[in-house]
Amino acid sequence: MSDALELSEYTGGETKLALGINITRDWSAGTLKIDVHQAIEKLATKFNLTDERAKKNKIPMPYNAKLTKPAECDIVPESEFQFMSAVGALLYITMTARPDIAYVTGQLARFMAYPSRECVDVTKQTICYLYHTRHRGITYRKMTHVRSLTEQGIPENELQVYVDASWANDADTSRSVSGHVFMLYGGIVDWSSRLQSMVATSTSESEVIAACEAVKRLKFTRILLRELQLKQHFPTCVMEDNSACVAFVNQYVNVRKVRHYLARVRFLQDEAMFGTFEFRRVASADQLADIMTKPLDRTLFNKCIQGFGMEDSTETQSYFKSPSNGGADAHDMQGAAAETISQPPLERKLKTSAKLPTRAKPNSATVNHVCVGSDEGQDLQTPHAVQHQTYTVLLPGLPRQNNRC
Repeated sequence: MSDALELSEYTGGETKLALGINITRDWSAGTLKIDVHQAIEKLATKFNLTDERAKKNKIPMPYNAKLTKPAECDIVPESEFQFMSAVGALLYITMTARPDIAYVTGQLARFMAYPSRECVDVTKQTICYLYHTRHRGITYRKMTHVRSLTEQGIPENELQVYVDASWANDADTSRSVSGHVFMLYGGIVDWSSRLQSMVATSTSESEVIAACEAVKRLKFTRILLRELQLKQHFPTCVMEDNSACVAFVNQYVNVRKVRHYLARVRFLQDEAMFGTFEFRRVASADQLADIMTKPLDRTLFNKCIQGFGMEDSTETQSYFKSPSNGGADAHDMQGAAAETISQPPLERKLKTSAKLPTRAKPNSATVNHVCVGSDEGQDLQTPHAVQHQTYTVLLPGLPRQNNRC
């Protein structure tokens, strides 16, 4: 290989740069951050967008923008602005470590051959936004304990999926846009924003199409994690904000009106029955995949990227400040999503911030929750590779309940 390529000797130590992706580790905090600030700086310098204008763009695309196919006389020539080169660089940045520009990049890529003046303006705004936030990256955190749970009661090494669709969002074809987000270890690990291949006649149909594509991707991801010794022991929670789509799978409602896409509904029902995933209802305001399907205003945009575990600083910060990791200083979107999940009234009352004791006192009721971790008789600080662990909550006067997998 050294005869064909220029190689340098390996000198040992940590990997800090791979394929243009900067890797920053904080061993004391147990975090790992990836970003592509060098590629962003190179792109902004090429198009001379490194001045003070970059600080004025807080979002990559105006939330009310609608890109359409221009007339032939309105097409911007390549000699005036290298549109293809700019969008190609944005595609690389999107696929590596910047999911926050996935939607706008997908929109711009549809006009490669005939960019309008508005497309050029949006491209410049996106580059300015990236340069202003060039040190923003995705932060992943190590599990603090083998039994650690998220705010939704899901083990931290379990996948969590958000899926959404924007009905008839494309102005030229009236097709919908599908989007999904996969979360693992406090950060986003997979994302997609794609124009659907067919015209959906209703919002529920567009949501079912988006859910099918996300579940297909989920099946592959679960197999990959199993090969990486990160087997998913439970059905993956798929957060969906469309009630009709959730009802098709969870309640097996009458499908007389969905005969033209009945095969997709049956696919989701089968995968849910086989234990691949389970739908959970989430409020639209707390849907992290919303950023993949439509342009958002500044407030909603920032809420979504905070939910992804993305940070702006050049150094990896403590994960306790990230909303996706249960931070107390910001709005916890994933925690808010958990509030919408249907659960027994008793369990909702038991959701407190008190620390869980390791043993019960006399005359106290116990409520048992299932987690992944050590054997039941072991101390909570000693990890073991056994699947079940029981936590005990002191609630005087309540009857004893045992809920085990």
